[in-house]
Amino acid sequence: MERQGSFRKAPSAPVLSRLLAEGGGDEAAVDHVFGANGLRSAVPSVRRAAVVTLTTICTERARASEHREHHRRLCELIASSVAIDRAGGVEALCALLEDDETAPRLASFGAPLRGGMQHTAAVLLGGSPAGNELATLSWVYGELARRGDPEAADAEAKAALEVLSESDAAASAAAPRGGERGERPSGDGRLMAAVLALHQLTLHAPTSIYPHVGTALVLWKSLTCGSVQVRYAAAEALAALVAPGASRHNATWHQQMFDAAHTALEREGAGPAVWHGGQARDRGLHSISASLT
Repeated sequence: MERQGSFRKAPSAPVLSRLLAEGGGDEAAVDHVFGANGLRSAVPSVRRAAVVTLTTICTERARASEHREHHRRLCELIASSVAIDRAGGVEALCALLEDDETAPRLASFGAPLRGGMQHTAAVLLGGSPAGNELATLSWVYGELARRGDPEAADAEAKAALEVLSESDAAASAAAPRGGERGERPSGDGRLMAAVLALHQLTLHAPTSIYPHVGTALVLWKSLTCGSVQVRYAAAEALAALVAPGASRHNATWHQQMFDAAHTALEREGAGPAVWHGGQARDRGLHSISASLT
């Protein structure tokens, strides 16, 4: 997914100029940025002005310790159960990505982005339109993974796989509570967020995934989830794992996937979700095979 426009090319922020002129200093400007009339505003133009103010402070004025505090507050917005808060946090994060010196890192933002994806996926799976927001969060996660932080990427891979290996009871206990209206109260959002994270890590930080790929291939849960959106996302993620050129172990991985799919399809009492998961996995492998001929 491509970013829309460039925040760095936006006009200078009037909020910053006014607050500094009034003697409030950077602290007052930052408090304004993170408030209801800044990144938490429901008005897109207001959020955009707050983004410009924050990037001006971070790129031209803030010290390293202040960067950490700004990032901490951004993490809270991105992981929020409130869609408007997430929107403001992600817009600011995208803007900060444009400056190499102050760019956020996966170590700090990986978990909040997964949290944001979890809440957003729960809204989407509950029947409300949230596909664009989920795609944006996923893209930003992948962009951070691409920038190279092997230790953080490995930790993210383990965290995502842990979600996929949870028992149903554990997943239900860990599911978000107190979310916004329309959010499905189940572990499906957690599954979707974990699947999307693994997919992005596979595409942009593959060395973090390949040591764990054997585990990922045998985790059937996401492909038999009751939500068709989760099943499709899981099939795409697994197909990326065994894409041509991924590793010399491709043939072994392909066989593992076929075996698991056939086992599910032949299982006595298997329901439509399991059948669809097996077929989705098979279709992914057939498409890979076709590309090699």
